[in-house]
Amino acid sequence: MNRSLVRIALAATAAGALSLSIAACGSGGDASAGAKQMSFKLTDAGCDPHDAKVPAGPIAFDVENAGSASVTEFEVLAGDTILGEVENLADGLSGSFSLTLDEGEYTLRCTGGSDEDGTLTVTAGAEAQTSPETGEAIAQYRDYLEQNTAELVATTAGPVARGGGVSGLTRPNTPPPVPPAGAAREKRLAETDASDRHGILCVL
Repeated sequence: MNRSLVRIALAATAAGALSLSIAACGSGGDASAGAKQMSFKLTDAGCDPHDAKVPAGPIAFDVENAGSASVTEFEVLAGDTILGEVENLADGLSGSFSLTLDEGEYTLRCTGGSDEDGTLTVTAGAEAQTSPETGEAIAQYRDYLEQNTAELVATTAGPVARGGGVSGLTRPNTPPPVPPAGAAREKRLAETDASDRHGILCVL
């Protein structure tokens, strides 16, 4: 085979691959395992869907131009900062990127649309990641606590109501009543009178 023809074929293949790469450029990280997949379309109105909600964590954005000539770019922003984007998506082309987002609100922007800015609401990841198995385990533990609490109340309610003690517990000692101040003086006088009478008897 003619070597010149081989070189021309290779050059054409490389040029085609380069043109596709330029036609759909994107920024952001590669999609990680377990990333939440989100799909958007570029329309003359803007992003479709206009607003979206997703749990916090790794998110993969798949964007396709659904026939718009005026909208060829998709961006995710935090304030004025572009976190990730795909651009130069002509009709029929698609692109993707991934981000790891914390809880909060972000802007979805499809530049050139009649309503180009939408809202991406990122919810708390812990709520979204609670599995059915975890929920069932929590419910079983709650039932366990409630059952044991009820048994403890039933065990202790009777003795306490009757004024008795509960096993392992001691009732506080009741202190003796404090006599009035005059009672002690009268007691001492009575003891003194008895002593005097005893002395008189001894003299006699």
